[in-house]
Amino acid sequence: MTPQIEAIRTALTYIEEHLFEPISLEDIASSAGYSLFHFIRTFNKIVRHTPYDYLVRRRLSHAAEMLLEGDEKVLDIALACQFDSHEGFTRAFGRLFKMPPTTWRENHHRDQRYIMPPLKETDLFFRQLPDLQPPELILLGKLTLAGWMYFPLPDKDEESALKHLFTEKSANHPITGGGKPQWEMRMLAAPSFQKEIRFLGIEVVDESNIPDRCVIKSIRKGEFLRFSHHELPHYRDEALTFLYHTFLPRSGLQLGEPLEIDCHADPPTVFLPVEKSAK
Repeated sequence: MTPQIEAIRTALTYIEEHLFEPISLEDIASSAGYSLFHFIRTFNKIVRHTPYDYLVRRRLSHAAEMLLEGDEKVLDIALACQFDSHEGFTRAFGRLFKMPPTTWRENHHRDQRYIMPPLKETDLFFRQLPDLQPPELILLGKLTLAGWMYFPLPDKDEESALKHLFTEKSANHPITGGGKPQWEMRMLAAPSFQKEIRFLGIEVVDESNIPDRCVIKSIRKGEFLRFSHHELPHYRDEALTFLYHTFLPRSGLQLGEPLEIDCHADPPTVFLPVEKSAK
């Protein structure tokens, strides 16, 4: 770990420990052992957010969880998260979550893509990868996939075994064989879903002859954010945190349907449905 990453990791820990206290940027810089000027430059470089922006996003993310977990008044949550007024909190919340805090609570909105998690050491390493390229906005044509639906398994080894079994069953089939890449769809838990559902499949052209017990799933044509990197399997969570909370807010785009699509090819690629932001 470089001294800069270690210093910023210390600052991130300090922020988490004092989210509900009236800390200043000088306090955070001091925790990292830096002058304010040097800290702000280093934080921007490593985290790709200003310290203030990161602090506000983490406080608002905590507030979003508090709105769903209890029955505290919105003003009390705002004050606990260090906002001076109901009005200021509502404006900030609306900019980040695209709805007022009361609507978030009333709809039991649990789309986790909106909630920025605390950045970890691995997030900092990911954001410093030397060959990291920005994602691309593309128009993805309709894809028809044959595969299996399943719920996420708590045991990662069992989930890997399931994927390996699907690979074996589909490898020699005339429709899905031939070394085609696997596609994995994650239909995320949101207000309309009880829990996350996943689909693992391979692209097909002829739907009349698919492997036994497979189902057909289509990805409709639309705009997607495409991100590829050879280290994506190792840094998938870190990549998604970067895309959702750092890249998208500055891109003029907003989240589309609650769906993540992984193409297990060379290089590994993730696709996120997006829409143009309303002006």
